[in-house]
Amino acid sequence: MLAAPCVANAEAIPEAPDPAPPPSWITSLDATIPCPLYQSDNLADNLFVEGGFDFQDARKTLDGGIGYRHLMANDKVMLGANAVYSHEFPRNHQRLSYGAEIRTSVFEINSNYYHRMTDWKLTGVANNEEKARGGYDVELAVALPYVPSAHFRVKHFCWNGVESNDPTNPIDDLKGNTFSVSSSIYDGLAVEVGYVDYTSGNAEYSKGDCERFLKISYTMDLFGTGVNKATRPRISKKPYSFERMDDRRFEKLRFEQKIYSASKENNAA
Repeated sequence: MLAAPCVANAEAIPEAPDPAPPPSWITSLDATIPCPLYQSDNLADNLFVEGGFDFQDARKTLDGGIGYRHLMANDKVMLGANAVYSHEFPRNHQRLSYGAEIRTSVFEINSNYYHRMTDWKLTGVANNEEKARGGYDVELAVALPYVPSAHFRVKHFCWNGVESNDPTNPIDDLKGNTFSVSSSIYDGLAVEVGYVDYTSGNAEYSKGDCERFLKISYTMDLFGTGVNKATRPRISKKPYSFERMDDRRFEKLRFEQKIYSASKENNAA
């Protein structure tokens, strides 16, 4: 009798994984109004206030800040310090930031320390609560060759973690880097496009791919500072040149207008 042939079990073919979702796009709009308070006779020392409004992710943030800028090295280097209060609606998060800056027509360095002022707040969605994060960021910007009104920017940031309901699973620090290109496109009107690469953190939006963003900014020169004419788009005959900064004394402060927050479920009875 002939034995029945053995049939090997066919190996299961693994299914192809679902394609990763495309990176998200975030669009924000903001408007800024600078107002000089004091200018020395030689314009080396300048004190000013700045008001701003930012709209992003259906959240609206109002900013009010005060800044000081000092010109040196034949007015080709500008040093500055500032403090800004931010209030976000509708969550009513509040935050203070303290900044320092070095600016020239070739490069600039901006740094900020952020201090949250509010605790957990109900979001109105189920039992979710949110809490503003403190943290810091440091940004380096270099002008594009022959286009001093456009910059390539790299920023490192860290938003502090907070406690959660589960002691074994706290809400981690949220760290990452931002890469972008910003440019003036008309008097007072500027755009910035780039992406955020989260390197650590267990927030939901830090687990996916990079986050792309487009920011449109407008500076309203209601007090005759002339800053819009100074920062208008232009082409230079040289790739890089250290130029006078006295007409840029009141240009927009660089800080993160969005108030980053952590979220959790409120399990209290």
